[in-house]
Amino acid sequence: MSKKDKCFVIMPFGGWFDIYYRDIYRKAISNADLNPVRGDDILRPSVIVRDIWEDIKDSKALLADLTNRNPNVYYELGLAHALSKPVVLVANNIEDIPFDLRHLRIITYDTRMPNWHNSLKREITTALKEAIEADDNLLKPF
Repeated sequence: MSKKDKCFVIMPFGGWFDIYYRDIYRKAISNADLNPVRGDDILRPSVIVRDIWEDIKDSKALLADLTNRNPNVYYELGLAHALSKPVVLVANNIEDIPFDLRHLRIITYDTRMPNWHNSLKREITTALKEAIEADDNLLKPF
């Protein structure tokens, strides 16, 4: 898989996060003509952090779900920002977003709304397409 094809997904694992990845995020990323990859898609015996670093470096764009303030998610997001990678941020609740990141655009979703998953899928696809078409200087978080 080439750099231009990959979208690394930064998110917690397990429970409904796995369902979101399978049913929403993977489809939204594919609709943006990118190939989704998540840390647990890597099965080879290797150093996990090195694999994550390589996937972040090799991705054209990234998607990060910041719901529940998972420390691993914020660590990987920091790596992506250090590399000036375009990252589409999503969260179930704006309160999950620390002050230092609230100046960035964040797609929020509310699972109580009808068809929330279809809206989220469309918004992610649009944001990824815009991110990969944008001028490189616009992609830098700071």
